[in-house]
Amino acid sequence: MHGELTRRGRIPFATLFAVLAITRAVAATSDIQPANLPTDPLVKATYATVVNVEPLAATWQAQWNYTTPKSQVAAKLAAAVRRLQSSAQKYPHNEELQLLIGVAGTLGHNVDVPGSFEAATAAFHRASQLDPNDLRPVALLGALDCSAPETIVAGMRLLLGLESSRAPADLPSAFWYTYMVCAGMTNMPAHELRAASYMQARGQLTDEVKFLADTARHRFSPTSPSKTYDPKDIWTARRHGKEVHFFSTTCGFGFLMPADWRIKLPKLQHGTCVAILYAGPFLAKNQPITPEILVLARAPKPGESLSQFAQNFPIGPAIKPSVCPAQKCLTFENQHHDPDPPYNGLAITLTTVFGGTEPEFPGLIFESPQPVPAFKDNGTATFFRPDQIQQRLAPSIYYLVMLDTAGSVQEPAMRAYRHFLSGFVLDAGDGSQVAVPPVATQATSPATQRRAASSQ
Repeated sequence: MHGELTRRGRIPFATLFAVLAITRAVAATSDIQPANLPTDPLVKATYATVVNVEPLAATWQAQWNYTTPKSQVAAKLAAAVRRLQSSAQKYPHNEELQLLIGVAGTLGHNVDVPGSFEAATAAFHRASQLDPNDLRPVALLGALDCSAPETIVAGMRLLLGLESSRAPADLPSAFWYTYMVCAGMTNMPAHELRAASYMQARGQLTDEVKFLADTARHRFSPTSPSKTYDPKDIWTARRHGKEVHFFSTTCGFGFLMPADWRIKLPKLQHGTCVAILYAGPFLAKNQPITPEILVLARAPKPGESLSQFAQNFPIGPAIKPSVCPAQKCLTFENQHHDPDPPYNGLAITLTTVFGGTEPEFPGLIFESPQPVPAFKDNGTATFFRPDQIQQRLAPSIYYLVMLDTAGSVQEPAMRAYRHFLSGFVLDAGDGSQVAVPPVATQATSPATQRRAASSQ
């Protein structure tokens, strides 16, 4: 049952996978530094109450299995949030108190206390404003957002932003565990595996982490060069404004294409990926001309150099590359006379070849947080099985990008070709990767992160 996800009007964090009984909460009192709380007796007593009921509210439970009634736990947490909010009016600049409100609200959310999610969100925002350099408010808000279907994408983007702002070693294991679970829920298995590698490096590969990593690893199916694969099993397309982002973990590349272009994606056969794009059309003497861009990817043959790979195609003399998506490119231009349409004279092919080696986590560059599927809230757990991902063709892949155009539209065709190459995304381990689409990269405040997330 690997890869199955559970939801019930919310996503019960830490029990996101129904087969896994993990007891870790979104936020815990261990995230609080009691010495930094106000010395007010009411605050101290309320903190003790939250600590006392925390084991009963650490995760959302589809079925309540404790002797203490759920309503009693919910009442205590609702009262705790109210008392802490009242105390915050006396101590408006105490960040620790805001974090405690957020933790109490998060626990209340786990036992269905109305308004607790909003109270926790507001408190984490306020805490971040009080100390923008403290990673806890952003991390706790990201984790909280990951527990609800309406905010899970924003939550994962908060965690990604926090990740990008610090070295992996500077983020605690609890962060990486939260990150793994949320990445699994937002269809980012390569990110799960990277987080697991960080925890393994610390010697903290627990049974829960191993389970999540194995679940992510099973999302990837072996790819055989002797088999044929339908395009729907190889390619993913997502609209980004006036362009469409096509990408393939299997083929090891992606690209941006204007939404008004046409595209043909043949089946993957004989270990070769092919995409044919029809640019324009562009007008020449009032006649529409549609240049073609061919993209081909395959593993190099034994002992085959990049130059030898290029010789398999009608490339023409070598010229200096104008745009190179990799660390090294070879570019060739071939011009010849062709009286037939659409050339009606001069025919031009411009070819760029390059290679890429497998990154540590193939496909990670193409992942971005995706919403969980829609469901009907009938009060019971609902299961989803995300699609399998075909593994990368080979550790090393050669690529060819060829423009075929009539000389009459050479200038706009060349511009389109250069634009296409500049948006070409190579999933490679040699430093030539370019992340598409972008994610929030600042972790200064949850409000800033959420605005950045909503604009993408």
